[in-house]
Amino acid sequence: MSLSDKIALGALSLSGIAFLVSVYSIYLQKRLNEINLQAGYFERIFEDYFVRRIPESARKLHFNSDNRLDASYRDLNLVMMHMIKDCAYFDYAKHDFYDKLCEMTKNLEERMINLAGNDLDSRIEQVKTIHSLRQDLTDIVKFINKNYMKA
Repeated sequence: MSLSDKIALGALSLSGIAFLVSVYSIYLQKRLNEINLQAGYFERIFEDYFVRRIPESARKLHFNSDNRLDASYRDLNLVMMHMIKDCAYFDYAKHDFYDKLCEMTKNLEERMINLAGNDLDSRIEQVKTIHSLRQDLTDIVKFINKNYMKA
């Protein structure tokens, strides 16, 4: 193999590598555009819920004089239902995320409904239960944030 053949082979190899790098960079750019688009949707949809609506509703959770979860839990249920409705875009764009979010909010709702229908006499258990409900909310927020980071 002559020197000119070696140079031509080297140039061909570099061209092939440059082509592959170009294709990969196009793929990355497309992916970044998709991530930025979905990140914008996450911010627009969830910002008010995270900053204002969920914390305001969660602060109202307490047990009434009948040792049942006070009816104020319905405010939180309503907020969560509105959040699911408002993020319906993700049912199409990120179906697995949307399904899991629906499941988590439904479980929280069912749990609160059960607590509202049953007596919980121990004050210590009531405090633990409120803390546990808030932890469920935290888990939902963390789940959304985790998916926002991978948008």
